[in-house]
Amino acid sequence: MIDSIEVLGTEFVREKVILQQLRTKAGEPLDLDVLERDVEWLYGWGDFVGIHFGLERRGDRHVLQLR
Repeated sequence: MIDSIEVLGTEFVREKVILQQLRTKAGEPLDLDVLERDVEWLYGWGDFVGIHFGLERRGDRHVLQLR
């Protein structure tokens, strides 16, 4: 289960815009196939040098980070 999503290191694209484009949502189980398609879609915009993701555990919360 993903409790929250953080977008880090963006300079030209606002976090809100990125989060709106994701099919991966906070409050839902993590589906790696969907997340990989989300990353491919975002990378296809041509605005990013690269996109990396990771899951960080903070206490009992799981935070998905996109960098």
